[in-house]
Amino acid sequence: MPSKAYMRFQKNSVQVEKFKEAYEEALHKDRRRGKRNLDHFTRAAIMFLCSTFEVYFEEVLKESCSIVTKSLNHPGDLPKQVKKTIAKSIKESKNELECITWADNWKEYYINLVNNEMDRLNTPKMCNITRYISKYLGLNNIFDCNAFPFSGIDDVITERGSIAHKVYGSSYIKEVKLIEYIDTISNAVKEIELTLYKELPKIIHKKPWNNTY
Repeated sequence: MPSKAYMRFQKNSVQVEKFKEAYEEALHKDRRRGKRNLDHFTRAAIMFLCSTFEVYFEEVLKESCSIVTKSLNHPGDLPKQVKKTIAKSIKESKNELECITWADNWKEYYINLVNNEMDRLNTPKMCNITRYISKYLGLNNIFDCNAFPFSGIDDVITERGSIAHKVYGSSYIKEVKLIEYIDTISNAVKEIELTLYKELPKIIHKKPWNNTY
């Protein structure tokens, strides 16, 4: 089976589809209302779509890092960038005994770093995604951010931010735009999955999950 994060994304995506279906059903019942009066459905769908993507990335990174800890026996086997991230955390900590905490259980320390960072994530734009992948997995330049679907991620997240701050905008969000965003996010998630499936073996020397998408 694929990653647990992917399976949860698939489950959460059902809710996005329900918003889309509600829009279509309401429009079919009374076309005189006009599409503009129904875009609360499309706006809500985009909000939930972005939340499912954010949750997916948080969970797939945590899951990947957990797989790393279970596969490696010594911190020296971690990718160089990951070791630098951990060393920086220890150096900048206000706890004088931080290095002892690390030495006592390096796997737990590493996972806690990832969890704390992901708990603060609220803008899953590609710059943040690539940065966290580099910091905690040591994988660099594994996504082509200028090509579909990654090239469209920031537009979706920006739209979500606009909705969150304005609630109701001057122009309505068409169903065709919602469908475009759904395709972008769905394809991005699948590409992240497949990329990690191919790249993680460089660290753990085995496949992290099954390629069953």
